[in-house]
Order: sequence, then structure tokens, then C-alpha cells
Amino acid sequence: SSKAFGLIRGDNGEGQGPGRWYGYWHGSPDVDSNVTVTSNWTHFAVSHDGVAMRVYVDGELKGSRPEVTLLTTGPNFVLGASLMSQNPMWWKGWLDDVRVYDRALSAEEISIVMGGENGGGEGEGEGDGGVDGGVDGGVDGLVAHFSFDGNLTDSVDGDVGVATMTPQFDAGRFGAALWFDGVDDKLTVSASSLPFGNAARTLSLWAKDADPSGHDWKFAANWG
Repeated sequence: SSKAFGLIRGDNGEGQGPGRWYGYWHGSPDVDSNVTVTSNWTHFAVSHDGVAMRVYVDGELKGSRPEVTLLTTGPNFVLGASLMSQNPMWWKGWLDDVRVYDRALSAEEISIVMGGENGGGEGEGEGDGGVDGGVDGGVDGLVAHFSFDGNLTDSVDGDVGVATMTPQFDAGRFGAALWFDGVDDKLTVSASSLPFGNAARTLSLWAKDADPSGHDWKFAANWG
């Protein structure tokens, strides 16, 4: 489907490097974060409040479009590739702590979500412990959460993602992270519980790109 919503990395807007990160939607142009791709763990949040679309990088607003109408309709939530089988645009790197909320989070809430399992700060085992299934560190609206700590399970509803590869878990931003080889690795899960149409939403995840020098267009996460 070309009606997707998600996070993509691409060129500098002129077909050249260095690559940059964008909030993806089916219209043009995508929402440019103006942030160059690096090999460091980086947090991204792509939000839509029903009107405007915003991209936050490491908790800071880096790009926005004031009027975006989404037409998200497809059945799948895909990590590591696009939704288009004829043009998968495989992404190479690691993903950790992938979340979807059914509303547009504020910058303050995104900063809380960046803290991972404990809902604030860095590391694990501190803070309020977090609560899956709708509330985490005071941030409500959680409808999907993949921690990738040795499994492919959505801790909100128990769905297990279908991987094209034998899952490889490496050291992540919090606990473990899932590796995508950029060749044929992707994870697919039902998008039935995710926001559709033009409904408000936020995609939140940690990503570590394994090929930051490239500027090809590659999908980290998308549904629709």
C-alpha cells in the first residue's frame, strides 16, 4: 500500500547524501526532520493530531507539516521494510522499544516515553516500572509495544510478529534490540489495533542505523 504512515530514511531532498530521517505519509513531501542519519541510537516519534504531522528526534521537534490528511487503511504493521512487496526498501540496523499510541503525544510525553520501560530516565529497574496496556509513566493511549527483549510479542495485546528471518537479538537501547539485515529481514504484525484513516496517532521507537553513509530510501517502520 502507498497509503502508509511511518518512519523512513532517505536522501538530503536533492537525491544526494548525507541521508536524513523523515516522517512518511502517502502525500508529498514527506516530513523532513533535517536530522542526518548516524550510527548512534536515536529516538524518533512521528505524530499526527488529525491535522498536523510532526517528527521529534531525541525528544525535540525537528520537522512538521501543518496540514496532512492520512488515508491509512491497510492490514499490516511492518518493521524493517515498506508495505510494497515490489519495492520493499529494506532497512539495515536495529530497532528497540517500538510503540504506537492512539493519540498525538506532546513533547513532554515523548520525553517520558524515551525513557523506555521505566517511563523516565535511562536504564532499567528504576522509576515507576511502567504499565503496559494503556498507561506508561503517566502516558496513556498505548495500543502496541514491542520491547524485543528476546521475543517478537506485542505486550499490549499479545500478538506475535511474523519474521522473515530467524530473529537476532543484540544489545539494545533498553535490554535487547532486533536486528534487520537490509536484505530480506522484516517483521509483520496485524495493524487491526492501530489508528486508521486520519485518526490521531504517534509512532515511537529507538533506531540504530547500520549503514549511515548511504542515502537510499529505506523504511524503519510503517503501517497502512
